[in-house]
Amino acid sequence: MKLNLKNTVYASLAFGWITIFWFGYDNLIQTINIATFGLRTPISGLILAIDNILGLFVLPCFGWLSDRTKGRFGKRTPYIVAGTVLSMTGLFFVGLFSYRQSFVGYVIALVVTLFGMAAYRSPALSLVPDITPEPLRSKANAVSNLVSAVFNLVAVALVTPFLIARFIDKNNYFPIIGGIIIATYATMAFFLWKVKENKLLEGLEAQLKTCAQEKASPECEQKPRLRERVSNKTRIRNKAFLLATIFFFYMAYNALVSNFTNYAHYVLRLEIRSLPLIVILGGAIAGFALTPVITRLIGRKKTILTGFAVMFTAFLLASLLIMPFMGWIPELISLIIMNVCFAVAGVGYAFVMVNIYPMFLELSRTTKVGEGTGVYSMAMTAAMVITPVLSGMLIEQLGMLTGSTYSTTIGNTVITNYGDYRALIPYSLFNVALGAFAMIFVKTKPSEKGKKI
Repeated sequence: MKLNLKNTVYASLAFGWITIFWFGYDNLIQTINIATFGLRTPISGLILAIDNILGLFVLPCFGWLSDRTKGRFGKRTPYIVAGTVLSMTGLFFVGLFSYRQSFVGYVIALVVTLFGMAAYRSPALSLVPDITPEPLRSKANAVSNLVSAVFNLVAVALVTPFLIARFIDKNNYFPIIGGIIIATYATMAFFLWKVKENKLLEGLEAQLKTCAQEKASPECEQKPRLRERVSNKTRIRNKAFLLATIFFFYMAYNALVSNFTNYAHYVLRLEIRSLPLIVILGGAIAGFALTPVITRLIGRKKTILTGFAVMFTAFLLASLLIMPFMGWIPELISLIIMNVCFAVAGVGYAFVMVNIYPMFLELSRTTKVGEGTGVYSMAMTAAMVITPVLSGMLIEQLGMLTGSTYSTTIGNTVITNYGDYRALIPYSLFNVALGAFAMIFVKTKPSEKGKKI
């Protein structure tokens, strides 16, 4: 049995407009917090953590609900549509209240937006595994992440031209928000045209039945084989260490995306604030293409550990480059090396990202993909609740120690806060190391290697 590439791409379109939203959100909200409302870094981090605080409860709830939903439009699609409409409505008001500099209205609109996003994220993430046999899920996840990367490029085109001083100084975020809303609804319309969820599930069942009768290949199996070949004690242990790995991976990842535009501005002195994210994205695209090949050769666990090692090495070098004793390197050369580090880190990120979710789902019952996705999302969101605040506190404390400050002008008032964004990369490096350490303790049998996984 081969992966149905066309159906996988169509089902992954939900990843696409989610990606557009989060790229815009990560760039917009940290900029609005600092440039429009003059918030301190830890308070900004707390605002950025709202989506994850909501997600702790909403993600598993709607994953569980979608598992138990039946209807003419499928079990995931209704939540995807309703959540998208709610989130886009809220996003419009985020822009409106930011323009009017109404902080209370801004926060309320943000909560509505993020509730809508959380309500459909688990159903959207569950759709591709629903229509894919378990042994092919890493490959399907790689395809989904490639689709997501393409939409990241769309998001870059929508965000970057308007995230400049001329718009920021006037609190005018409507060009970015309008672009996100239009791109989202256009993609969702195409998704609804191409994805008939119930038909896709019926087609999968027919393929599996035919495949099983012919005993054609191991891919005919739909059972989570890792769960079957280990003891119950080992399964629980694996699940705990996988959740720890997910937690620390997202501690590192979300700290970066929550602060990278400010890091680019205050540390790298870049006018194009989204450049580091663009470079990481370029590396990730290459990594998404490579990951299925690497995974087939060495298995999911070793591919994940390789990804962590690549990220650790890249972040270590990037951390050293901004140290005072590296001042002998010309600024242009240092910036080029820094961007190479970010690109390499993107490759490592892809190795982990493609495999960690399918590996966790192996430990969940196939009929409860939404529930398994909800638990996975809880670990992810727990990290994303903590890390914006924790990294913000670290950035502020280092600023106090080094005397580093950043200033924001609101009207005729200049607000100066302590903050040294050089703490960002070492913080992520530390969490990458903890994620790799947790992954080491996940036990698998030799049969995980090669084609059998």
